[in-house]
Amino acid sequence: MKSMVPRLATIGRCFFSIMMIVFGVQHCVYAVSKTGLVFGPPWILRSPVFVAAIGIVLVLTGLGIATGYRADLAGYVLAGLLLLYVVIIYDPRVAANIRNPGNWTSGAELLCMCGAALVAAGMEPRGSTSTPTVGPRKAPFAEVGRILYALPLIVFGIQHFMYARFVATLVPAWIPAHLFWAYFCGSSFLCCQHQPYG
Repeated sequence: MKSMVPRLATIGRCFFSIMMIVFGVQHCVYAVSKTGLVFGPPWILRSPVFVAAIGIVLVLTGLGIATGYRADLAGYVLAGLLLLYVVIIYDPRVAANIRNPGNWTSGAELLCMCGAALVAAGMEPRGSTSTPTVGPRKAPFAEVGRILYALPLIVFGIQHFMYARFVATLVPAWIPAHLFWAYFCGSSFLCCQHQPYG
């Protein structure tokens, strides 16, 4: 099982990088077209200049993490950007309306991605077959990243129970027992354990 960790970590890094690049492209499209995106992230700002700048940062950091070129720097820059979004935009929104599930969800998603970026920053260079190592010299913020990734799962799990009937409507029609899957996914989020490599 341990021999699979580096391979799974590499696959995860690729998926994460692709997601950031796509978000960056969406930001740039929005900045040029100035029209809303049906499937865009909810945290796109309204100022075209800021949106374009953030889009470029997302694309460049995503490419850096994907290729392994200065992946540590790319991960830290991306984590800092996402954390700024949480602190400046979503923390005040949650404080102003604590019962709004949308703000909790979007803020938690960003915090999750911030954690993933910190973990990516501390991973071995692309192509390495060794297990990702955490330590003060190797990856000082990787452990923080894992915690930041895990904490929002509690929010997602609780929301699956609080809004189970709504979540059930998101399950495709051809899958039976929609409410069961809402509770099952919520339970899975809450049962996820934070385990260090080793």
